[in-house]
Amino acid sequence: MHDSVQELFRSVNDRIQDLQRDWPDEERTVMCECRDLICQATLRVTDGEYRSIAAAPGHFLVLPGHEQPEHERVVAGTGRYFVVAARGSALTEAPAPAEAALASAA
Repeated sequence: MHDSVQELFRSVNDRIQDLQRDWPDEERTVMCECRDLICQATLRVTDGEYRSIAAAPGHFLVLPGHEQPEHERVVAGTGRYFVVAARGSALTEAPAPAEAALASAA
């Protein structure tokens, strides 16, 4: 069920991005994509950051402190957010596109 919660938040964020498609590439507010069904937290990302992370299947944006180490590992992050992937999946074994994007942005 928790993975479907993350997918739900991702679909909301995808819709937000679609609505803001023509806006300048500045920080935008998106929903935290953590595994907590009642989380209503938001975070700020640029369009480029969001698209890079969303392009990596199974990677989700969460606020620092919202990650659940027993279920997922942090694969990248900034002071504003973490990118998490499910533990034990092939997704956590290889470097994520999000990691490369964040490293080049730093």
